[in-house]
Amino acid sequence: MIPVFKQFSIFICFILGMKISSIGNNSFLFNNVALKSEKKVSNPIKRTSLFLSSVTASALAAATLATPVTTKQIEEGLENVGYEKGKIFVKKNFSKKEMIPFMDTFKDLTPEVLPEHTKYTMEDINELKKFLNADTKLGNHILKNYFPEAVNVFSVLKYNNKTHVYKDKNLYSAVMNLIMSSPKEDEHLSILKYKGKTYDLGVASDSQKYLRENYKDKSISPSAEVKTFIDNLSSFLDKQVLPEKMELYRGERYGVFENVKIGDKSINLGEMMQNAAQSKDYNEIEKVKEFVLNNEITVTQPAFMSTSANKDTALERKNGIFWIFETEPNTKGAYLEGLNTSFYTFQDEVLLQKNSKIKLMSCDYNSDENIWCIRAKVSNT
Repeated sequence: MIPVFKQFSIFICFILGMKISSIGNNSFLFNNVALKSEKKVSNPIKRTSLFLSSVTASALAAATLATPVTTKQIEEGLENVGYEKGKIFVKKNFSKKEMIPFMDTFKDLTPEVLPEHTKYTMEDINELKKFLNADTKLGNHILKNYFPEAVNVFSVLKYNNKTHVYKDKNLYSAVMNLIMSSPKEDEHLSILKYKGKTYDLGVASDSQKYLRENYKDKSISPSAEVKTFIDNLSSFLDKQVLPEKMELYRGERYGVFENVKIGDKSINLGEMMQNAAQSKDYNEIEKVKEFVLNNEITVTQPAFMSTSANKDTALERKNGIFWIFETEPNTKGAYLEGLNTSFYTFQDEVLLQKNSKIKLMSCDYNSDENIWCIRAKVSNT
C-alpha cells in the first residue's frame, strides 16, 4: 500500500503533468492570449512560471490601485494645504483662488467668514473619504495630484449641501473634472457672474442675448465686456467633459423651434406646438407628434445652455417645452454647483457649451402640466 504522502505527491505530479501537457498544446483557453507573446520560451515549465508571475503582478497592481483613501491621508493632506489640526480642522489664510467661490455670497467679508464655512469636522472628513473612495483608483490619483483643488471644490459642495453627488456616477465624473481641470481666476469670475443674483442685469444676460442674435445676424458685434465673458466661459467649458451618457432636464420657450429646417423649407414648429397646446385639440396635438416622428429635426442652441440634473427643479421652470436630454459621450458641460455658493445652487445646474446640437427623438403632450415633453440627444463636440 502506498503511503498517503506518496499518494499525494503522485497526484500532484499527475496534475502538473496534465497542466504542462495542456499548456504545451495551447488547449487552456484562459492562457491562450497570455502565451501568444511568449512563443520564444520553449520550456513549458518556464512558460507556466511566466504566466503565474504575470497573474501575480497584475493582482498586486490591482490591489494597489484599489486601496481606499484613509482618514490619516486626508488629515495629512489638510495640514499640507494650510489647515490647523485639531478636533476640527480650520484654515485661516486663503489665496484669491480659494476665496473666489464665496466672493459673490459674502462680498467684502470673504476672508473673515471663510474659516467658519470651510472648516472640516470628523464628519466632514469621513464624507470626503467616501467621496474619494467612490472610485478608489481616481480617488488616489486626486489625493496625490489634485488635493488642494479637491478641498476647494468639496468645501463648496459641503456649503451647498451637495456632497452626496458621489452617489451619482455621472455627476461624480463631472465634479472630478472640475477638480482636475479647475477654472482659471478670470474664468471662475465669469462663472460667478453667470450664476449670480444680478444675472438679468449684467454681462451674463447680455452675452446670452448676443449669442442668440448673432446666430441669426452675423453683422452684430459684441462689446468688449461681452466678448471677454464669452471667451472665458467657452475656454472653461472646453476643458469640461461629461464622459458618459447623462440625462439632463430643461424648461424652454417655444422660440427655440421658430425656424426648423426641413429640407429646403423653414417651419415654425414652435407656433404649431403652441397653437395645438392652446386648442387642446387631440387631432392637432397628434399632427405635431407625427411631424416630429416623421422628420429628422435638429436644432442649435447658440447660447450657453443651462440644464439641471434634477428633474423636479427643471419642471419648476417649464415654459411650454420640457426637455429630457440624453447627452452624447464627451459632451462639453460642467456641474456649476461645485464652483459657487450663490443663491442659485439649488438648481443642480449642468451648463453646456454654446452651439449645442439637439436632435429630437420623440415628443408628447402633457395636458395636466400643459407642456410638451421632448426627448432629445444633445452634443457639442
